Amino acid sequence: MQKKLPYFNDVFIQTHLQKMHQNVERSFLTLKCPFFHSPINLNAYICITTNVTMKKILALCLMLCLSNCLSHAQVKVGILGGFNFANMLVRDNDRKVTSNMIVSMHLGGTVEYSLSKSFTLQPSLVFSGKGRAIESLRNTPQGNVTVKEIIKPIVFEIPIHLSYKISFGERKLVLFGGPYWSIAVSGQKEYELSGLREPYTTAQALSDLKLESSSSLKFGNSKDCDLRRTDIGLNCGLGYEIKNGQIKLQYGLGLTNLDPMGESKNEKKNRVLSICISYFF
Repeated sequence: MQKKLPYFNDVFIQTHLQKMHQNVERSFLTLKCPFFHSPINLNAYICITTNVTMKKILALCLMLCLSNCLSHAQVKVGILGGFNFANMLVRDNDRKVTSNMIVSMHLGGTVEYSLSKSFTLQPSLVFSGKGRAIESLRNTPQGNVTVKEIIKPIVFEIPIHLSYKISFGERKLVLFGGPYWSIAVSGQKEYELSGLREPYTTAQALSDLKLESSSSLKFGNSKDCDLRRTDIGLNCGLGYEIKNGQIKLQYGLGLTNLDPMGESKNEKKNRVLSICISYFF
């Protein structure tokens, strides 16, 4: 007598596939290894590997999208320059020290990528002067003297700004912001004295105070240094664009503590207000 074959339908097939899958998981995804005291859960390993792989794929897709946008973007190359009104946030043993602004300059080159009608990406390479001035009263054999300490670091800075442009006919209002990274390449420290009584000279007062009228800044992380060499911060500002030129007002907020020892009670952070004029070819 011929045997009847079982009736196959969707429920039958699905039930048997689930049982097969469970058997495979029990026998394969949990294995004993002689090098470990506990069994290896290959299922968890596969999940972790999948997550890492997905992150790599997403990062790669993001890089490809960005490179694709930049490859199709309109590119303008230009030069920029202007004035810095530089200062620093200074704290000494948790006590805020009043510092004065100094005037310096910046000069460099820039590239502007048009991402859309309103958005642009603008990285730049800039040589910029920063610093601050602090006045203090010092005691000398000839009486009290006002000493003005001025530091003038010269930095190589790379800002990357994202700009949003609002059109008014041929003219545009520009709102921008972004991070910057800088490294100090040189700098000067100067002392100016006031309140001297004749015949007491500046040279004598400096000698009594064991100061030099001018010397090079020392960069590093030791006690005998003046500042740390690298800085990271944020820029933001407002600009006005006419044809091939831009005029910008920018504020730079340094986030790195430039105190050589990096102590929380002693702070030195850049604060720079800039007026910048750029021209695109």
